Amino acid sequence: MYDIILRVHRFSPEESQTHTSAPNAIAHDKSATDASALNATAQPSSAPTSRSTTTDGKSPVPRGRKWTHDYRLTVSEHTNMLDCLLRIKRTQDPSLAFRYSCGHGMCGSDAVAINGIPRLLCLTKITTTFDDKAAPQPPDSTSTHIIEVAPLPAFPVVRDLIVDLEPMFSQIRRLTPYLKESGALRTLPNGKVNVFEYLQHPEELEAFDQLTNCIACGVCEGACPIYVQGTPFIGPAAAVAAGRFIFDSREGATQERFDAIDDSAGIWPCKGIRLCTQRCPRGIDISGSIWKIMKAIKANKEKQEFIHTKTAA
Repeated sequence: MYDIILRVHRFSPEESQTHTSAPNAIAHDKSATDASALNATAQPSSAPTSRSTTTDGKSPVPRGRKWTHDYRLTVSEHTNMLDCLLRIKRTQDPSLAFRYSCGHGMCGSDAVAINGIPRLLCLTKITTTFDDKAAPQPPDSTSTHIIEVAPLPAFPVVRDLIVDLEPMFSQIRRLTPYLKESGALRTLPNGKVNVFEYLQHPEELEAFDQLTNCIACGVCEGACPIYVQGTPFIGPAAAVAAGRFIFDSREGATQERFDAIDDSAGIWPCKGIRLCTQRCPRGIDISGSIWKIMKAIKANKEKQEFIHTKTAA
């Protein structure tokens, strides 16, 4: 069993009403005076800073009160972070707000920053956080571990650990995440219509199959320093959505998809830092896929230039 302190970043929109601490919780903000209960004062946050606006540059930062709460728990080595927050909500502080659904890493709804690292709550065992370099140090020499939980970086905070993922979803929608088949019927050598016109060879499926595993959790966006700092960029999640169809042999609007991301605010701000790949809970090589898209765009431009030159000659 482990004694842990969950240091949760809280946020209440607009003007917050008077907050009452839970029995086993300690609030840290400008007016906090009871930090001595942990033999230490509140520690500065090590969580990444959220961007001040959404990706369209128009949405302001939500106004409200920010503070942190420390919750004491005794847990087993098999406990994950979602279990901890659910126990807190049920037994200590019902006002704590966070998002979750399946609890098995399939829905992607419970992404947060744990010790400054974007992760899914349900897939993060508490023991895996003990060696994090950014983990807060305990206030004394005891074996108590402090785990800091903050909202996912790069997105506007709605309340506590809940963020607004609409900037990411709007980018994905802008890239029309559905197959655009040309509509031309494929025929067999004898001229008859091929009833298996959408049949793909294994190597054709392999070209994009991994990208279909994306659950749009936003972890890659929160891990990407380019996206977090607010640089105009479609983001890793939207790049995955674009690549899923660019590399599909059935796609009939590849040029249109190239045009949608081939600009200074499209795919090119990516610097190949690969944190998106490292943090992806589904094991998708996001950075590698972005590099392949860049390579495909360059090859397409060279092809178009060759055809234009040949036609002009």
